[in-house]
Amino acid sequence: MTTSNSLKKYINDRELFIEYDVDVNVDESILNIPLTATVLPLAWTTGSDIYVRTIDRSFKESMKELQQFFSKMFPKIRFTTEIKADKLVENKIEPEDLKNRLAKI
Repeated sequence: MTTSNSLKKYINDRELFIEYDVDVNVDESILNIPLTATVLPLAWTTGSDIYVRTIDRSFKESMKELQQFFSKMFPKIRFTTEIKADKLVENKIEPEDLKNRLAKI
């Protein structure tokens, strides 16, 4: 991830490394969701765009709807942020996969 000069004070340049104790074999468009969702509030408040190679289409559309919702709650913030992706992916979860893809709390 690279950041613009205006955001350097909020984000350090250290690498983010996440390790799971199970194999995670999903499309990169899904793997990009956690970091994108984490930096999105900062992008909204600073008017920054987010650039990713690939992202899940449903996630991107959902975040646009969420952005519109927040813009009504916080009218002083411009909420001009766009998630810009080279590739949007239509991920499908088949019914037989649901039991293995739900988070367990």
